Amino acid sequence: MSAQAASPLQTTCMASSVQVECPLNNNNTARLPRMTQADSVQCQVCSVNASIDWDVRPDNFWVSIGFGPNMGANGYYENFDQYRVMMVDEMGMVLGEATTANSRATVIPIHQPAGATCCPGGAYRINLKGAIPAGMTHFMIVPANTAADFYVPLGRMIAFTDIKEGPVVTTISGKFVFQVGNPAELKANPHAVKILEKSIAKSLKGVEESMVTVNDIKVARRLSENMRRLEEKRRLAGSIQVDYTIIIPPGSPLAAMGMNAISKDSFNATTLSAAIESEAAKVGLTVSVSDVVVSEVQATALTPTGDEPITGAASSMAGGVLCALLLAIATLTGRQSIA
Repeated sequence: MSAQAASPLQTTCMASSVQVECPLNNNNTARLPRMTQADSVQCQVCSVNASIDWDVRPDNFWVSIGFGPNMGANGYYENFDQYRVMMVDEMGMVLGEATTANSRATVIPIHQPAGATCCPGGAYRINLKGAIPAGMTHFMIVPANTAADFYVPLGRMIAFTDIKEGPVVTTISGKFVFQVGNPAELKANPHAVKILEKSIAKSLKGVEESMVTVNDIKVARRLSENMRRLEEKRRLAGSIQVDYTIIIPPGSPLAAMGMNAISKDSFNATTLSAAIESEAAKVGLTVSVSDVVVSEVQATALTPTGDEPITGAASSMAGGVLCALLLAIATLTGRQSIA
């Protein structure tokens, strides 16, 4: 590709020429060639950190990864529209794209000032879960430009270990609905998932952003009665439904409570409303949240046997005591972590 045809991401983060080779006996037409020339890639994200694999079922992962902005020879460079997370082998060969709850794992850059050199390690966080492809040893974070259909072929790699034993891990799933004047705009915002994950964490004691996954955002529109009476400000209003899952990892203050770690009464509606408005404002979106309604939650115990999760309502204290006992016993088996 000529320099004139290349995107800014390609010209900034790739050497002017690179050498590649195809893997031996490769029958996968979708597999990219392997780079063999040193310094072919001249950008990568800074300051990565990752949780252990919280999903004790074999061949499944549930991890939270934090990282700083993409940096090149001249400091920050974020002239692209997303970061992607790949599942790769030890040589960086892509085996598939990591996923969040129901889509490819992408993070939208907040566009740090160009040229700055101090790395804010907590700038981005993404929570991932899914099936582990054969041969996977690492996650890899790469900047990408969707318009040019290009991502940097080699990025910052994070070693991964599939945890197949250890204590029972509890997940809490549920949904809540709230009224907002611009539901479609909020849902369409590329930062919507992070706005809501951060807001859920802020509204629950003992819950961190890394533990929260927003599975779906739905819009239910209705014509606001108040707006009907104000013809000059007439517009569509409606509600947002958020489906979420919270994982309670070993070591969390909530872990000992097991299936009773979180109930619908654990949510503080006032705090949740304020958090949504505050997090939306940080990305330039003005919303006014009201009428938050939280539904009953369902608790699930993920077991190391790999069997289907055992699901039940988070209400029985006896169940919580039993799960806490199982957690205490299973903790003796220990666990490994992402290196």
